[in-house]
Amino acid sequence: MSSSKYFLIAGACGGILLGALLGAYIIAPNTAWITSSSPANDSTPEPLYWVAPMDPNFRRPGPGKSPMGMDLLPVYANNNSKNSPGTVSISPDVINNLGVRTAKARDGKFTKAISAPATIQFNEDQLHRVQPRVEGWVQKLYAHAVGDVVTAGEPLYTLYSPALVTAQEEFLLALRRNNQALTKGAEQRLLSLQIAPSIIKEIKKARVAQHNITILAPRTGVLSELNIREGDYVMPGNAIATIATMDSMWAIADIIGGQGSGVELGDQASVHIDGIPNRTWTATVDYIYPTLDKLNRSQQLRLKLDNSDHILKPNMFAQLNLQQQADIETVIIPKTAVIRSQTQDRVVLALGDGRFKSVAVSVGNFNSNEAEIISGIKAGDEVVVSAQFLLDSESSKDSDFIRMDHDGHSVMGATP
Repeated sequence: MSSSKYFLIAGACGGILLGALLGAYIIAPNTAWITSSSPANDSTPEPLYWVAPMDPNFRRPGPGKSPMGMDLLPVYANNNSKNSPGTVSISPDVINNLGVRTAKARDGKFTKAISAPATIQFNEDQLHRVQPRVEGWVQKLYAHAVGDVVTAGEPLYTLYSPALVTAQEEFLLALRRNNQALTKGAEQRLLSLQIAPSIIKEIKKARVAQHNITILAPRTGVLSELNIREGDYVMPGNAIATIATMDSMWAIADIIGGQGSGVELGDQASVHIDGIPNRTWTATVDYIYPTLDKLNRSQQLRLKLDNSDHILKPNMFAQLNLQQQADIETVIIPKTAVIRSQTQDRVVLALGDGRFKSVAVSVGNFNSNEAEIISGIKAGDEVVVSAQFLLDSESSKDSDFIRMDHDGHSVMGATP
């Protein structure tokens, strides 16, 4: 091999080695590592017993393997809550780099917030159904479609009915006989057949029966239903129209899941309407439906909203917000501190001196900012509200591998 080739190869190998060393020097000081809480090797006392990393309740008198195949961890006589299995220790500069933030758990009456979609509907307590009292044919219809506005005392439809003609003839016969008792009885019958007093006055004045009787609207509102057309044959009991008022409306809310279990009649709620910004309706829970919706299994609530300005329309989408304060005090922490999984809820406690530990908790209700803790921690405990997922992972998993502390020294750790 020529000398030039030899120096070229040697130079390349030297460059690679130098680059690796420089890379190690640059990277190592900036690497964030978490150290274990195991006692120092040269002064380690005899362990009391050995526990599984993932289950501190699994104890053995000596070293071995856990049911999951992990090495058991020693527990020493001087262990306290800060050195118990699952505790991890982090240097101050690493805590800074991770952006670890904590908050203090507190006692208080938890305020549960319920947010649910709602739909605006007619107030069914103010619906008026129009039904004929006799059979006949609709000669003329004055309202032609759903949504038309009708006014009380204005013509609604004209009906030809042989039964109405017969009732008028009986009334006229009583008038001709000047029989006060018969006249009063015949007039009451006309009123009961929905003939307006003004039309009865015309019949009495003209002494002629009207073949087509105009039925007047019983109240002011809009038609939410219209089931007849001109020329239709109608009979008693047929609902030919429904008149709804707009002065008040219903908001029907769908509460998903078990949130509806604590709602009671009279609870205050605010309602926001999509498309109507900067306006909020305040109402109370007027009715709780006894059955769940068969499609989404939601609990339905009903609230009555004032609509004197007629700005609300049926089938508008709305958002219901309801708040309830608990009667007893519980432990309350920020919502972001809770780590949720399918089988267990956990929080990471800050034990001081750079030590952290993940603990299981029983969680109650949530609102937009806070969570209610039933058991697992107490008021005054410091909980981690950011970077807790990394700490929880380190506190929970087996970690039998070499780590580096923030000074770059190797540490053999076994963190439960």
